Amino acid sequence: MKKYLLFVLALGTITLNSFAQATAKEFYDKGIKLIEDKDYENALAAFKNTLAKDAVYPDASYRAGWCCNELELYSDAITYLEKARKLNDKEAKTFFELGYAYENLSKNDDALVSYKKTLELYPEYYDAAMKVGNLYYGKNDYQSALDYYLTYLKSDDVDNFYYYRAGWCCNDLEKYNDALNYLQQYNPEENDDKAKKYEEIAYSYYSLEKNDDAIENYKTALGYSPDHGTALRGLGNVYYDTEDYDEAQKYFEQAISSDEENSKNCYYKLGWIYNDKEQYDDAVNILKKAVEYDPEDAGNREEIGFAYYMKENNVDALAQLKKAVELDSKSKLGYYYMGLCYLDMGKKEEAKTAYEKLKTISEEQAAKLLEKINAK
Repeated sequence: MKKYLLFVLALGTITLNSFAQATAKEFYDKGIKLIEDKDYENALAAFKNTLAKDAVYPDASYRAGWCCNELELYSDAITYLEKARKLNDKEAKTFFELGYAYENLSKNDDALVSYKKTLELYPEYYDAAMKVGNLYYGKNDYQSALDYYLTYLKSDDVDNFYYYRAGWCCNDLEKYNDALNYLQQYNPEENDDKAKKYEEIAYSYYSLEKNDDAIENYKTALGYSPDHGTALRGLGNVYYDTEDYDEAQKYFEQAISSDEENSKNCYYKLGWIYNDKEQYDDAVNILKKAVEYDPEDAGNREEIGFAYYMKENNVDALAQLKKAVELDSKSKLGYYYMGLCYLDMGKKEEAKTAYEKLKTISEEQAAKLLEKINAK
């Protein structure tokens, strides 16, 4: 037992002597080699040993912070990187890694400051521009996002996805021709991403009132992903606007069937089409969903009120139409059909009151109601 204890003590002495004899540079060089081998945990240990030997050893604090980022030890990364920054505040890479650590801790404002400092020190640090763009994109500041994405796209080695992201921002900013330019440079590999590309191109064309091109590209998107709700909704909107209601109905119904959660804004237009086709039961059923989805939209109330009126259900029609004029005091359809409901119920005075309201909104619509009143 005594010999064993002596052996352990001897080993400890050897280890301590080895640590004492190794220089800060040797630990640093070992850390660099371990990074090359992607052994980040032991690399971090080596850089810690470097700093234990020499607290201001050049680059060791940065390397330790870099390893911490790789190991997802973001708070530790900030500690080391802040030390590196204090030792040398002219290194763009230090600020980039600081930005990365802050971003992963959801401290996005701090991340923005660090990434922007990176670009101030080194304007061609294109990955920093991409990161700033993403942070602005997350804030819905699409103009700022686009500005930084365009800087990033000057790089010789870009992630092709950012042509799509730049195009998306351009569409949101109503720069539709620019959007087409960037979107057409996007070359995705996955079918779902191809569908998104052509949907976005189609939206650009739709916004430029190039409906044939919009239809062609929405259908191309569906060729890659047949149930893609965005393309189905897009086709419904194009056909609705061009008054091809049969096609619009088909695509709105498919959108709701395959992607109802994201297609709730189709309820109103589909209900309108059912009303136009005198399918009033279908109209009521879908417009109930429209009202549930957006109870504060006067248009939803007008349309379902009309459907109830055509079904000769004046009580429910009036309830919806009264809500329509409450939500929109200038709802000419609301007052017009209220007047018609009152006439059908034999309440001519109430119909006249609706007429008086309507007269201040639309003389043309009021004249039509007055003609109905006088005919009674």
